[in-house]
Amino acid sequence: MANLANLRYLLIVAFALSILTNTFACVALDYRFTLNIGGININEQPLIKACSPAKCVITDDYISLISHYDSRVTVLIGRTPSIFGFRGVSLRLPYAISEEGIPYATEINPEKFDWKNAVKTDLAFLKKLGVIEISDSEILQISKIADSGKNIMVCNGKWQAFEANCRCENDSKVCVKCFGTAPVTIKRPLQLLEFAAEESGAVQSTTPIAQPEQSQELLISTPVNPLLFLLLAAGVILIVIGLILRAKR
Repeated sequence: MANLANLRYLLIVAFALSILTNTFACVALDYRFTLNIGGININEQPLIKACSPAKCVITDDYISLISHYDSRVTVLIGRTPSIFGFRGVSLRLPYAISEEGIPYATEINPEKFDWKNAVKTDLAFLKKLGVIEISDSEILQISKIADSGKNIMVCNGKWQAFEANCRCENDSKVCVKCFGTAPVTIKRPLQLLEFAAEESGAVQSTTPIAQPEQSQELLISTPVNPLLFLLLAAGVILIVIGLILRAKR
């Protein structure tokens, strides 16, 4: 009977712990420095045609550009779901990682950054270049809800902003636990890709901006969230204490 009581107690505590960890579903530690926009039709060919090694970094997973709103910001075009979780456009602010594995702002405060105008400016440029298929009204809708750490996508027929660990699937909000991944770096180009439309056709030019001689590397994901481990450790301790107290009765 004692063993059965202990097992019952263990199941109750495990259930409570699962509720607790779901309540505090973790998000990537660098979410404040990122804004993701999914559900946009992307045509890579005009971008690849306009790019040069100095103006774009092209990999199997993404194409990186310097933002037209703020040269310190990187615009990423996701070519596969492997990095962002979905194909789309991402704006990422620069940051550094402390010895404790916590991201911190180096140049831009994500809470004070003008995400709305940044999104409006960079989406308008990508549309003008022919990279994304989107209307001006949609760009306006997206810019109005743009903010730090959001996943923006169409859900139930309209553009909506979700928390960093949530997205829309089959017109329903879906949130997942995020256990994090090892830091991954991306490279950003040295020059700004510009586009000027003229009657004779498209003309591209580059404007150098102050950058190191080599492509910069930017972290895009972070170590495992320590909060989740603390919650799990606390749950294990509670289980052990409970079993010890029951054994003494």
